[in-house]
Amino acid sequence: MNAFPAQSLEPNLTQAEQKLLDEVAKGRSAVVLVRSATRVDVGEWLRRGHVVGVCFGDEWVMFAAGRRPFIERVPARILVASTYNPLVGELVLAPAPDIKVRQIKMSPLEAGRVLHGILNVSDEVAN
Repeated sequence: MNAFPAQSLEPNLTQAEQKLLDEVAKGRSAVVLVRSATRVDVGEWLRRGHVVGVCFGDEWVMFAAGRRPFIERVPARILVASTYNPLVGELVLAPAPDIKVRQIKMSPLEAGRVLHGILNVSDEVAN
């Protein structure tokens, strides 16, 4: 029997995603880890990879595993205007005009955790 409920806060990563997370983390522990519903091109014909977001306190990293892995690093200090759009269910990373993935589909609970990690704000403000 599974020790965690189906709606656990920890995402179920594939082996390839876990391996890429280990490479990206470089021994650092994650403050927040989210596997989103957003998909990006990872060099596979019929499949796009899920964007996984991880906050290491000072850095927000997004990645997707595949033949051509997607990795994007953003200093957390520049994401001060990030917010959650409940109408479309997306975390909006701002002001970061140079990043490829600016909107990430996720639940409000996950977005609140991410905003809390990125902005280091209270849970009331993040939600």
